Amino acid sequence: MRRRAETVTQGKLRQSRQEAHIERELGHVAVCLIGYTKPVPRRFGDNGSGGRAVQFVTSAKPKASARAHDRGNPYHRVVVLESIWTLSSHHAQALKTKLDGLLLGNRADAKLRHGWREVDDPVVMWGVLLAQAVREIDAEVFDDHGHALRIRRVYERRARGIKGRG
Repeated sequence: MRRRAETVTQGKLRQSRQEAHIERELGHVAVCLIGYTKPVPRRFGDNGSGGRAVQFVTSAKPKASARAHDRGNPYHRVVVLESIWTLSSHHAQALKTKLDGLLLGNRADAKLRHGWREVDDPVVMWGVLLAQAVREIDAEVFDDHGHALRIRRVYERRARGIKGRG
């Protein structure tokens, strides 16, 4: 007999209905760094060098957080470059605001249209800014694995509680 929680789809575990319900109950929200896969021309005729435009977004479903931007841009692919989970939407918004402030600083020319910012290396920038932002606002953050463990822990506690009553 196949257990739904252990069904593998494209290399990752699929959640059971109970785990999906627990995930919604917990209310964890991710702060994601989305950006272009390749450098984007800064102006007409900018062939070659271009800039790396990124944006911070919050989402309960980080894998889909870049989808709207990707569909709205027929020439350049937009993807989720990095993400980190927080306890609630309030915590996620506070972290996003702090990250935006740290990234912009006093450089008015670094801000691009519609909340996009230009950076040299998004991955390095993410690590440095995230560490500083978490330290400054004293936020509790966790990665995808930590998020899945928290859901699994609640699921197992509930399962044990049901078995204990019977």
